[in-house]
Amino acid sequence: YPHSLVKASNLYVADPFPLVSVRGLQEVAMQPPAELRYSVRSDWLRAQDGGKEFMEKFVQLRFDEGTQRFLTTYCGERDSWKEVLRDAARSALKIFVANTTANGLLRAGQMHVLSTEQAGILLEDRLVARKNGGHLLDVGAGDGTVTNELRPLFESVSCTEVNPVLVRSLRQHGFRVWHSDTVSTHAMGADLKFDVISALNIFDRCDEPITLLDTMVQHLHPVTGLLLVSIVIPVHASVEGSLGRWREPQQELPLPLYTKPPSFEQGVLDVARMLQNLGLRVLRWSRVPYISAGDSVHAFYTLDNAVFVLEPAR
Repeated sequence: YPHSLVKASNLYVADPFPLVSVRGLQEVAMQPPAELRYSVRSDWLRAQDGGKEFMEKFVQLRFDEGTQRFLTTYCGERDSWKEVLRDAARSALKIFVANTTANGLLRAGQMHVLSTEQAGILLEDRLVARKNGGHLLDVGAGDGTVTNELRPLFESVSCTEVNPVLVRSLRQHGFRVWHSDTVSTHAMGADLKFDVISALNIFDRCDEPITLLDTMVQHLHPVTGLLLVSIVIPVHASVEGSLGRWREPQQELPLPLYTKPPSFEQGVLDVARMLQNLGLRVLRWSRVPYISAGDSVHAFYTLDNAVFVLEPAR
């Protein structure tokens, strides 16, 4: 995430939202680090306009075995010298390529949004209605780490990804991949429909989020299709360009302008209202940590994340 970070102990403040870093993992065994937040202030939300109905759709997720597996695999005991060398290699590569490409080449910076179990809880109705969950399209699938958690829930999984290094990684995982920065009706064919389309932490990192959302809806099964969407709260949209330079997106998300960083609750309520204004209905939502594998200094980094199960207002 492309922000100037000011260090205060182990808390990094990135305008306009906090990025928390954790030095190490002493005991992970089903004991979530305090930085991994899942709860919300329900009383505050219920007191807001439309908040009572919104809270009725909240699903309380918790730190689980899938999240622990990610932390153990990518953030646990590591060779410090290997991490130092990897950091040095990443710094050298970033002279020539974007940070995402550097991480892809080094097989670093893996991300975690939802475990298989957590996604299954959120998509319970879809999994009951369709044997093996039907067909999933994961938009902006990255290196496949996040997509692999969704894979067991579906009969088939396809992906889109713009970065050629990550496209190669996805194909190595066995996914069908469209090399594209959007959901391309031209490439896929207008008749191709999916039971679930996921876009996990994509809308604040793409040039045309509203256009992307519209094309995602076009490729949903017209009767039963669902969207699985996550976004960092508070929202701070920016797009990675060449050589890791970040810029404003071409399309703005229609969200309020804040004079100071809002609380998670205010931010998620504003996003839900935005989604409703864009013609979507919130079926379920939750709060989960967005975790990134760390470096030679910190075991992992985390941001506050909201995840929504949506359907078009029919």
